[in-house]
Amino acid sequence: MQLGSGYYWLSDITKDSTYYVNYWNDIIRKTKNTNNKLHPAFSYLKLGDFYFHKGNKDIALNKYLESRKQATKANIDSLRFISTYRIGIIKAHNKEHQKAIRHFKEFLSFYKKKGTIGNLNEYSSVLFNLSNSFESLKQYDSALYYNAKVYTIGKENKDSIITGYANFYKGSTLYKKKEYLSAINYFKKSIHFIKLDENYYILSVLYKYLGKSYHNLNDKKNALKYFNKVDSLFNKTKNYYSSQKPAYKYLINHYKEKGNDTKQLVYINKYIKVDSVLNTRSKNIAKNLTENYDIPNLLTEKKRIENRLKNKLSNFEKWIWSITLFSITILVFLIVQYRKRKQYKKRFQALLEKQPIRKSSTNSISVKKENLIPKETIETIKEQLLEFETKHQFISTQVSLSTLARLFNTNTKYLSQIINQEKGQSFNNYINQLRINYTIEKLKTDRQFRKYSVKAIAHEVGFNTTESFSKAFFKFTGIKPSYFIKELNKKVK
Repeated sequence: MQLGSGYYWLSDITKDSTYYVNYWNDIIRKTKNTNNKLHPAFSYLKLGDFYFHKGNKDIALNKYLESRKQATKANIDSLRFISTYRIGIIKAHNKEHQKAIRHFKEFLSFYKKKGTIGNLNEYSSVLFNLSNSFESLKQYDSALYYNAKVYTIGKENKDSIITGYANFYKGSTLYKKKEYLSAINYFKKSIHFIKLDENYYILSVLYKYLGKSYHNLNDKKNALKYFNKVDSLFNKTKNYYSSQKPAYKYLINHYKEKGNDTKQLVYINKYIKVDSVLNTRSKNIAKNLTENYDIPNLLTEKKRIENRLKNKLSNFEKWIWSITLFSITILVFLIVQYRKRKQYKKRFQALLEKQPIRKSSTNSISVKKENLIPKETIETIKEQLLEFETKHQFISTQVSLSTLARLFNTNTKYLSQIINQEKGQSFNNYINQLRINYTIEKLKTDRQFRKYSVKAIAHEVGFNTTESFSKAFFKFTGIKPSYFIKELNKKVK
């Protein structure tokens, strides 16, 4: 399995998926006519996941079906039900919600027979998918029932991310039921945790729902506020989501009513761009008509506004305005870039010349709570933390406060308090700083490591997403990882 993971990252680095696909296909060929208990069922499952995340759901479905068939033949219940769950997700994507629900419930029955939840995130994901499918079928009571179950699980396991998502999905169901005030309440409860999880797709949908809820309550001020947040998120991430279209439609109409041609034109251009990108991605979206605003009408409106704006300015005024604006923009841009480059080079040089700064107990918060932890326990955990750091165990993606507490044979409260007092920072900051310091030293000394993509480096040092790695790297160094690698390569040459 580790070798398979290695081939996955090799495929990611080289942008050639044949490494990963050939690896699992080779295992299938070698184990198909053997009595191996795990393969080829597991190999088909891994290939199904690979094609699903690449967007090729037809091939993914075939692999999942074959995985279930082989798992049934080998009497491997866990793989059979996992494959069934994956098939349900594809059915839901194809809007076959009744069939999807049947698959999701089969998977839940497997957990009930086991008498344990097992993988908390996977179990929660099944319940969320059940809730979504019932919501799509307008069976709102069932949707709320499964959402309540996953909320309870999140509470019992003290997982604030899961409860945050539960609040979002409950808000979504309440919105569909036209209970807008209640929906707004649950949406707002979820914002902080969805931001923490860096799920910008859901965050954009959330802002859209808040805007539409306030619009339906005739609260124009707040509707405008949240539709503008959809736009701000787009400006930040440059990711295209279907939630942006109703936001831009609202903003187009708002500025049309205000008589602000310039702003109206800005949002018409954005709407057309989003629509174009989404249509390219999906074969199921009609290209001739989008909601109540079809593209030909928008293009006509755009031309009309452009002509009005031209008539408002004389040729001389336009020339002066354009030159002045262009000059100021270029000047500001050059100044900002010059300062940024200078600052980045200074920070880069500092990282080259010295070891990354680590927080120690001398920097811890001056006012501490009364320490009720036995001294022997503190000393034992300090020794365990030293060994944890020395062996670089922090680069595992499975590291969490609870897993580390179990490894140290202690509880999360003790471990968290000792890290706060001895390391002067929270558990997450402590782990992330260890990972970033490790990354910097490995990049300095390992030429091959510098050839990895940022995504591959992030995974190698324990981060689940490229974005969370880049944010942590910038937080502790003041520069982006891509810039550090580029300058390091220049220095080596």
